[in-house]
Amino acid sequence: MKVFSPDELSVIRVAGRGGEGTVYEVTTPAGERLAYKRYHPDVLSQRGVDLERKLRAMLTNPPHVPSGGMDHAALLWPIAIVMLESNFYGFCMPLLSDTNLKLVSIVDARGRQRSAREDWTWAARLVICHNLCIALSALHSVGAAYGDLNEENAVVNRDGLVTLLDLDSISLQTTDGTYYPGSGATRDDWRPPEYSESSVFTQDGDSWALAVQIYMLLMESTRPYSASGVGYPPVEAVRRGTFPVLDPSLLPPRSSPPLDLLPPSLRALFKRTFGAGKDRPELRPRASEYATAITAILGTLRSCPDVPSHVWAPPRTVCPWCERNRSAHDQPPHQNQIRIPQVFSGGQLAESSARSAPPQSTESTAQQPLKRKSRTGRVIAGVGCAFLIIAILLVIVVMAGTLMLLSSF
Repeated sequence: MKVFSPDELSVIRVAGRGGEGTVYEVTTPAGERLAYKRYHPDVLSQRGVDLERKLRAMLTNPPHVPSGGMDHAALLWPIAIVMLESNFYGFCMPLLSDTNLKLVSIVDARGRQRSAREDWTWAARLVICHNLCIALSALHSVGAAYGDLNEENAVVNRDGLVTLLDLDSISLQTTDGTYYPGSGATRDDWRPPEYSESSVFTQDGDSWALAVQIYMLLMESTRPYSASGVGYPPVEAVRRGTFPVLDPSLLPPRSSPPLDLLPPSLRALFKRTFGAGKDRPELRPRASEYATAITAILGTLRSCPDVPSHVWAPPRTVCPWCERNRSAHDQPPHQNQIRIPQVFSGGQLAESSARSAPPQSTESTAQQPLKRKSRTGRVIAGVGCAFLIIAILLVIVVMAGTLMLLSSF
C-alpha cells in the first residue's frame, strides 16, 4: 500500500473545493502528477477513522477497468493515502484533465448547462452510455455500490470516455464480509423507490439510477417517468408509475424525441427496470446487460442520406430527426456536429464512415472512444477546392478571349 506524507507532495495549484475537503494538483517525489484530496478538519474529527479504514480497504482491492490499451481512468480510485505519523489527512487519486466535461453538460441539452455543452450526436450518446456502464460494472465487481449516481458525478472527455468521481463516498462490501457504508444523499430525480425508506446504498439502486441516466442521455434530458400532460414531482411520478415506456396510453413530453427512437432491446431493459424492478430491485438489469445491448445497437446504426450526423437504430426506417424537424421546425441541438464512434477491433481503432453504420465492437467490455475527425468534412472541403479551380479556369478563358478580340482591331 502506497503512503505519502503531506511534506512529500509538492502543491502545484488548487484544483477544486467541496464540502468535505480541498483537492490539490500535486507532484510526488518520483515526479508523478496526482490529485490530492485533503479533508477539512471537521470532517476528519467526525469521520476520519472510518474514512481511513474504507480507503485502506479500497487500496487493497482495486477494480480492473478494461481500457482497450488507452491511458484513461474510468474510476478515480485511490492510489495512495496521505499520513503524517498516525494522523490521516486524505488520499491521492488520478489527475483529471481540465478539458473534461461534466456529464450534465451533455445530458442537459436545453437547460442551465447549454453554454458549456458540446454538440453530440445520438451515436456519440450511445457510446457514452456504454462507457458509463463499463465504469459502473467495474465498480460493482469489487463489491461496491456508488449510491448517488447522477449527471453531476461523472465527466466525459472529447473521445466519449467516462470517469466516475467522488469514490470516497461509495459503500463497500469486502471479501471478508466487512461493510463500509456510503455517505451523502441521493437526488430525487435518480432515487430508486426503496431509497425512500433506506439510506443503505446497493448495486440494485445503482441499476435504477443508471437506467434513468441512459434514458435521459438518449431522449434529450427527458426523465423516463415524464409524460405529456403529467406534472408530478419525481418521487410521486415514480410511485404512480407514469412511465411512457410501460404504458402505451402515456406519451413522452412534446419536447422529447419519439419513444420508438429507443430500439426494442433497450425498451425491454427499461421495462424490466421500471416495471417489475420497481418493487423487486433484484430483477433490474445490471450495467453489463445494458453495455451488451448498446454494443449490439452500435453495430446496426443507420445514417440519414440527407444529414449524415442523424443516426438511429432499426427497426425504424425513417430518420427521426428529420421527421421531427419537419413537424416542429426545430433542429435538435445535439445533432449539428458529426461525431461517429470509433470502436475496438482486435485492439486497434477501426475508422468508420460517416455515411455507413459503425462496425460492431469485438471488445464490449472496454470503454469505446469516439471518432474525432469527419470524413464528410473532408469531402465538403474537396468539393469547395474543385469549384475554386473551375472558377479560376473560367476567368483565364474569359481574359484570353478578351485579349484575342482586342488584338484583332
